[in-house]
Amino acid sequence: MYHSVFSIDDLERAATDKMDRTTRGYFNSGAGGMVTLRDNINAFDRYKLRPRVLRDITHIDPSTAFLGKKIAFPLCIAPTAVQRMAHLDGELGSGKEVKGIAMGLSSFSTTPLEEVIAATNGIGDIDVVKNRTTSERLVRRAEKAGYKAIFLTQGMSRTVVLGKSLEEQAPLVNRDCRILGLQGRMAESMHWRGPDTSLGWENIKWLRSVTKLQIWLKGVLTEEDTNLAISHGVDGLLISNHGGRQLDSATSTLDALPECADGVWIGRIPIWGLVYDGQAGVELALRILYEEFVLCMALAGCRNVGEIGGGHLARVGLDGRVSRF
Repeated sequence: MYHSVFSIDDLERAATDKMDRTTRGYFNSGAGGMVTLRDNINAFDRYKLRPRVLRDITHIDPSTAFLGKKIAFPLCIAPTAVQRMAHLDGELGSGKEVKGIAMGLSSFSTTPLEEVIAATNGIGDIDVVKNRTTSERLVRRAEKAGYKAIFLTQGMSRTVVLGKSLEEQAPLVNRDCRILGLQGRMAESMHWRGPDTSLGWENIKWLRSVTKLQIWLKGVLTEEDTNLAISHGVDGLLISNHGGRQLDSATSTLDALPECADGVWIGRIPIWGLVYDGQAGVELALRILYEEFVLCMALAGCRNVGEIGGGHLARVGLDGRVSRF
């Protein structure tokens, strides 16, 4: 079915129509009854914009800096696993279109990290597995390849059911995927064995001992863990409920941002772009988001990202009243 794509909603519909059941179940589903998945979307209806008028918006500069480099606008691509399941272009299809922004590469990438770094501003994601030698080897590969930081993913300590039907579970290891650059039974065993559930805050020190890369913590949703991360010397945080794919009924990422941090990383949108039209589809997705962001800046009266602040937001309360953020 042909779709005209002018918005992210259009892109989601077009991509979903092209997915087979397995792919759709893996990329579009959430944990349990998918309460958190839905709330990640519905949360945006709880916030409103407060535009300012009579501002000179002749020149709009949406760029900012991240990890010492200028990026086109304050948006990055979050680590997303097995992207060749979406399209044969896979992580390279995403990476080649993000020269102007940063992209995180999943531990379960289907393209070797050395190939992806050549296409983008690289940040590696690591799920620490029980075999620390394997984790250390991955970190050292990322550092040698030129990655700038490592995401230590937390909050994914158990295997969960995506969606409401076991039939939607993706037989990922049966696909032609190179996980962590490994092949066959070794990759399969590591994937299903899962992360090390014994990890604690003291393990930040271990990770520091094996790399000079910045260490970011991915999966934080509370002020308490934000403060603990700072006290343990973490370089940055990625606020995430893992796309609603782990703890169902967890706080939406948008609602958690004011409590923890600021910044935007996107996960499913580039995947929808890949499914829709490979590398060109990712380019389309990012162009839509960039143009919407610039338009929003102009209509809100902001000439650069430094002028964007809490005063531009209002929140809808439980009583339906809109109050200044």
